Amino acid sequence: MMKKSFNFLHMPSLFLRLPVKVYLKDFFLSIFLSLTFELRNIRFYKKKAARKGGERAACE
Repeated sequence: MMKKSFNFLHMPSLFLRLPVKVYLKDFFLSIFLSLTFELRNIRFYKKKAARKGGERAACE
């Protein structure tokens, strides 16, 4: 298993096939989307907790 990951680290050709700009754009876009999704989930759960637990959960 360690050998596989080591080999993977030494395979830049996979990434060089794509234009670097496109790869980076997709990378940052996926990070951005996942972050916004997480924030939305956190807000949703906070609202849920506030409804359930009353003011104590809302203050935290």
